[in-house]
Amino acid sequence: MALINDTDKFLFYRYVVKEFYIIIGSKTIKLDTEQVLGFTIVDDYMKNLFPVFRVQLGLPESTYYKIIRNKEDVQFKIYLQAYYTKNTLRTKSTYTKIINDVYSLILDDDDEFLSQDANKAEYPNGDEKNMNAVTTAAEFFLFKKTLLKNTRKVVNTILKKCTVSTAFMYLFSKLGIKNLLMKKIDSGANSEQTIVFPPFRIPDAIQWLDTYYGSYATGSMIYLGLTKSYMLPFGGCQTVFESGERKYVCIIVPKIGGNATDSICQLSKKGDTQKYYVIADPQSFSPNNETTTSSIIEEEGLETVDTESDANGSSTDNIRYTSKKGYNPFTESVYAAQKKSGESVIEVFLKDINMNIITPNKIYQFLFEDTSLSKKYKGKYFLCSREIMITKESKYYTLGMICNFRKFIN
Repeated sequence: MALINDTDKFLFYRYVVKEFYIIIGSKTIKLDTEQVLGFTIVDDYMKNLFPVFRVQLGLPESTYYKIIRNKEDVQFKIYLQAYYTKNTLRTKSTYTKIINDVYSLILDDDDEFLSQDANKAEYPNGDEKNMNAVTTAAEFFLFKKTLLKNTRKVVNTILKKCTVSTAFMYLFSKLGIKNLLMKKIDSGANSEQTIVFPPFRIPDAIQWLDTYYGSYATGSMIYLGLTKSYMLPFGGCQTVFESGERKYVCIIVPKIGGNATDSICQLSKKGDTQKYYVIADPQSFSPNNETTTSSIIEEEGLETVDTESDANGSSTDNIRYTSKKGYNPFTESVYAAQKKSGESVIEVFLKDINMNIITPNKIYQFLFEDTSLSKKYKGKYFLCSREIMITKESKYYTLGMICNFRKFIN
């Protein structure tokens, strides 16, 4: 049975910067789309709590140095949309909102505007509206404005008769997180107790709570993204979705040199409203077994030690762990899940798709034109990371995405 049929529609997504404003105090500077060179978003759901969001701009010198001088207060208002065209047709779909938010700047630089006098002499009326003055290529790292201030808050409190689930919600509310998809905490860690928070900034308190008390038997993926936040079990068990959200994404890997390699994009299958389909670049398909590499540099097994009684717990492959009895009941199972997930890791490159359909709560399946690969890599996968590159081309922007997946561990 063919993976791509004559009734299928190739959807090529393009991105448009609807608005880009730099706000410094009472002054608002509007950038032309020619000045917005591109965006990079790195979402590492396994290692990080927040995304890395970088924007590349072409700016007049005066604007660049105004940003530097006002780095604590400057704000970036960004409205990014997407549309698609079907097959080779030029007709555009309706526009979809991708990003629409205000961001603050993360910057350590304190550069001086050494050429200020020469700049004033060349542009006596100012250079901000003169495209000939756009001589500075700048990269800025941005952070959601509503989150940046709250991440600096310190919690040092005692929550009595509190479950781990309630403690997490307490921390998320302190951060101002509203758009959160969270799976119910496993019962083994969610009994009512007194939870004592040492003095931590809120992001550190979240990680401490998860490590010290535990949340899920396989560990957690806690991520506070640009448009949505997640708290999910590590390793699969994706059961938390928005109302009406499609749960599955099927990644089609065509044969190298086949006809489909000319159409690396999103695919619409007639009558299928339950799944998304995307076509991957077959040359980018890169499977790996990380446990083979890690076993060379790590010890060979796990042995759990109860620090209160100094009694050895059960062992898994003879690797030694230290845990505190009565708090996180999942120490061994979390390690085992992390290790097992490394047995089947796949990296692929996607292009010209709706970036918002690739999220960590979805279930991913790989479909191959080469049937010899189907048996080897069949099963369900979960998303571990994605790196998004949005690059300016003519009047619109194109998207490339490097995705890393691991196989469900249960």
